[in-house]
Amino acid sequence: MEFLYNVVHRQLTADVVCSCGHPVTHLAHDLLRLAGAENATRITDVLEGHVFEGEVLREPALPVAEICLAALTQDISPVSREIISRILLQIVSASEWKVKAAAGGRDIVQECREVVRRGTWLFYAEVFNCRAPGASAASLMILESLGEDPELLDEAYRVAHPALREPSFDRAEMSLDDAREQWKAKEFLRDEIERQLTEDVTCPCGEPAAHLGDDLLYLAEAGNGSPRVNAFEGHVFDGEVLHVPALPVARICMAALTQKLAVDSRLTFLDLLDRIVSCDSQGWGIPAGRDLVQEIKEALAPGLGLLYAEVFKGPTSGISGTAFMILQALGDNPDRLRSAYRAAYSMMDWVLLDDGV
Repeated sequence: MEFLYNVVHRQLTADVVCSCGHPVTHLAHDLLRLAGAENATRITDVLEGHVFEGEVLREPALPVAEICLAALTQDISPVSREIISRILLQIVSASEWKVKAAAGGRDIVQECREVVRRGTWLFYAEVFNCRAPGASAASLMILESLGEDPELLDEAYRVAHPALREPSFDRAEMSLDDAREQWKAKEFLRDEIERQLTEDVTCPCGEPAAHLGDDLLYLAEAGNGSPRVNAFEGHVFDGEVLHVPALPVARICMAALTQKLAVDSRLTFLDLLDRIVSCDSQGWGIPAGRDLVQEIKEALAPGLGLLYAEVFKGPTSGISGTAFMILQALGDNPDRLRSAYRAAYSMMDWVLLDDGV
C-alpha cells in the first residue's frame, strides 16, 4: 500500500481548497480508511459535500479520481474494491453543465474522465475477475459512462453476465479450467482477435494478419516464454522496426491481460507488449505521415492502470518488472513511476529506472 499512500499525499496538497473551506488534505484519512475497509461503508456520508454533491462535482474530485484509480491497482478487500469503484462511478456519472457551474468554469467532469480513462483495461479486468460482484457491475457502468467501444462493451457483458448475476459463485470450489469454462473466458479474447485482425490488415509476410490469431490464442492457452514471442518476428516487428499488425496486436495483448491466464501466458503477453513498445521506427509500406509508434502509445494509454496492477500483484518478478518497463517505455508520469518503483522494488530489483524518471 506504500504506492497508494504516496499517491494520496502527492494528490491532496494544501494548496487545493475543499468545498467545505478546509485544505483538501483532510480527506486523506477518510480515503485511506475506505481503501482499507473490510465492512460496508456509506460512501456519501464520507465524501458528500466535499468531492460531490449529488451530481455536482467539486474540485477535489480530480485528485480523488487519481487516488481511487491507484487504489484499484493494489491488493485491497472486495468491500474496498466495490466502494472505490462506486466512487469512481459517481465521479464519471456527474452532469457536465452542473460541474462547470459549480467549479468556476472548469470542466472538472472531463478532466476526471481523462484520469479515469487510464483505467479502461483495469475495469475490464475487474469485470472478468469478479473479485467483488458489486465492483464488477460498477466497472461495466464506468466503461459505459466513459463512452467505451459499444461492441467491445457488449461482448464483455455477454461473456461475464452469468458470473455477474450469480454473486454466490465460489471459485474456491472449482478448478481453474472449470472457472474458465463457466466464464467463457477465452471468448472475449477470441472475439477481440477477430475484431482487431481484420482482412484489411496485411502482414508483411504477404498474408492477411488474421493468421496471427492462432499464435495469440496459443499464448493465452499455454504460453511458452520468449520463443513464442520470437514467432512474431517478421510479422509484428523486425528488431526495433514495427509493422502494421503491431497496433492491433498491442490491443489484443491488453485484452488478454484482463483474463485469468496462467503465469507463463501472462508473462509472455507482457514480453510481446514490451517488444512492441520498445520499437522506435516503422517499416516500409506504412503511409507517409502515419506515426505507428505514437498510435501504439495512444492506444495503450487506457491500459496504464492495468499495467500498474501487474507491477504490484506480480505474482513473479518477471511479470512485475516487465510491466514496469512497458510503463517506462510509454513515458508515463515520472512521479508516478518513481513512486511505483520504490514501492515494488523488492519484486523487480533487476529493472533499472530510466534516466530522467
